[in-house]
Amino acid sequence: MTPRNGLFSLGLAFLLVSAPEISFALEDPRSLVEEWQEDGAAGVVVLTITRVEGDRVHGALEQWDAGGNKKGETIQIVALGASNVSGKGVARTSAWPAQLETMLRDKGYDVRVMNAGIQDDTSAMILARLDGSVPLGTHIVTLGTGAGNDRRQGVNTASNVRTITRKLRERQIEVIVIKDMPAWADGQIQPDGMHLTLGGHTAVANKLLPKVVQAIRDRNFGGTRAIRGTLHGNDLTIGPFGLRIDGSRMTGRRWAGEEYVAVTLTKRAAGAADSLDGVYAGDICLGPGPNGDPARCFRANATVRDGKIAGGWAGREGVTVTLAGEVATTGGVKIEWHAERADGSQFARATLSGTIENGHLDARGTFENGRTVSFDWGKTSSAPYQMR
Repeated sequence: MTPRNGLFSLGLAFLLVSAPEISFALEDPRSLVEEWQEDGAAGVVVLTITRVEGDRVHGALEQWDAGGNKKGETIQIVALGASNVSGKGVARTSAWPAQLETMLRDKGYDVRVMNAGIQDDTSAMILARLDGSVPLGTHIVTLGTGAGNDRRQGVNTASNVRTITRKLRERQIEVIVIKDMPAWADGQIQPDGMHLTLGGHTAVANKLLPKVVQAIRDRNFGGTRAIRGTLHGNDLTIGPFGLRIDGSRMTGRRWAGEEYVAVTLTKRAAGAADSLDGVYAGDICLGPGPNGDPARCFRANATVRDGKIAGGWAGREGVTVTLAGEVATTGGVKIEWHAERADGSQFARATLSGTIENGHLDARGTFENGRTVSFDWGKTSSAPYQMR
């Protein structure tokens, strides 16, 4: 295996089987800040650890196929809930999770929607089975609250939904809560007065579609994506991985879309090239706006090459966001940001400054209206690989 010519070289020591192993003491968690690679017949998966803060770990995930072409990760969505998720009274293949998957695929998204609805579940039961129903590597969860079952059994829906949402967001999973399924179904209910008709399932899928699409766009799922996890002793859980750290290797399992697969990741050897050039990805956070706009964060990425930084992405309502700037050899960064409408007019200009240090890009600035903006990005892998 050799790296393809790209933004910068990872170094042959990382890629060759004959590279010497490195040992390190886990007492210094900073030793994890490296690129870890899993090789297989189907291609390469690279997990880049960019920062460790206490038991919190920040990183990025990228994949290449056997031909050396970078590929997007299949977006894993779990539909969690009770009988109006499982599809009582209609074929499971016609319930709204299956319809939503078809709608998303028709729009070109590589997605899989798992139906994790169980008839008669309360929100307490959903909470109890949460870890088992939402596998590692899940990007988005749609949560049907089971409120009807809760009312009949005297269960506190609001408290359980808050706990479920908190636990999922701690795993960096986007959560879309459906509080009143019959209302989402436009009243298309079976004669029992509780369960959705086939038309009701279609209505729910249609209402969820734009929310899921926006979540995919906001979080940059399906390509290079920033991920976070937790470190407990020698055990690391991050993105789709559940791993045990052992010197220069990590072994464990990875969620591969339909099942867990055993994995071994190796750490690149010391001495590999270290350059500012590369792709950086992570959170962009906007402070509260002067007109009452709430603070919010979303995912994005940009490329640093030859002293320049550049990036761009599609925003809402036809708006395109562009950033460009200069990167000094010492790591200093100056970035200009602007948004552009479909008619070509520009607005929302901001200037940011910051640094790139140890694979971490940190920049802060303000828009013309005083709203703050900050980047908290980690360096991902440098370039695609070719298998040989």
